[in-house]
Amino acid sequence: MRALLALFRDIVLCRRGPDELPVSRALLVALLVAYAAGNFVQALLSGWTLRRVAPLVIVEIAMLLAWVWALLAFYGRRPRFTQTMSAVLGIALVLTLIDVALLAADHLAGVPGAVSDSWSVIRLFVMVLLIGRVLMLAIDGGMLTGFAFTMMMILSIIYVGQLFRPGIG
Repeated sequence: MRALLALFRDIVLCRRGPDELPVSRALLVALLVAYAAGNFVQALLSGWTLRRVAPLVIVEIAMLLAWVWALLAFYGRRPRFTQTMSAVLGIALVLTLIDVALLAADHLAGVPGAVSDSWSVIRLFVMVLLIGRVLMLAIDGGMLTGFAFTMMMILSIIYVGQLFRPGIG
């Protein structure tokens, strides 16, 4: 377990790539569950109800899975799906845990949004860099391709997420 955490740390720090993760469906499922749980906690700290956020989390995860699968299929790299998706979820989970910590700090300080609002812009930049790098390595492509695809993924998920906002849909 410790070696796996060190591996994810190294992926986040751009020292290693997704190809060094084990090809393990059990790991992928565990990361999916952990990522969903992290998103539920983040949503609760942001004032959403579980009933309102559950469809959004399910759709977000489904979109991540579909986008990564489509990219790998397009480039003929489908056998890399389990490792690539595990790396993407590992990065997203690390960023979600940072989100949760900052939201909790905001609530403890009694100033909702004080730190977490500033972090959201930084988070987007970091996510594009890290996930873009993972996708670049997975398709043996260029950096621009990985970053552009990551932006397309993120923006589409944000767009669909807007449909679940209170008062819209």
